[in-house]
Amino acid sequence: MRKTGTSEGAPILVDSCGWVEYLSDGPKAAAYARHIEGSRAMVTSPIVIYEVYKRLRTAYDEDMALKAVAHIQERSEAVPFDASLALIAADISAEERIPMADAIILATARAKGARLVTGDEHFKELDGVTFV
Repeated sequence: MRKTGTSEGAPILVDSCGWVEYLSDGPKAAAYARHIEGSRAMVTSPIVIYEVYKRLRTAYDEDMALKAVAHIQERSEAVPFDASLALIAADISAEERIPMADAIILATARAKGARLVTGDEHFKELDGVTFV
């Protein structure tokens, strides 16, 4: 499914690249802050938590990575990855030709009626995505 209109009241799921930008004050931090610091409901995927922790632990240190994960968990509802979500993600991966982790993240957003906020090129033209 390709990108259609936006859904202003929908919850959001910020992708790993967005959280890393925001938490490490990267070049797109302000753009992500407009989404993260808003009053919208947020959801997240265990894959996002994994990727953010790994990237920040590698680039900085474990303490920063743990604080980042705590912030994500404070701000958003973690959606468990189960068999149903796995099948949705597999379909998305096959149909959109995107990698497994990206498909799981997008499946999580879609299952919760959330818009995916990302700067990852894999998602650029997909339905339900706000590209930063």
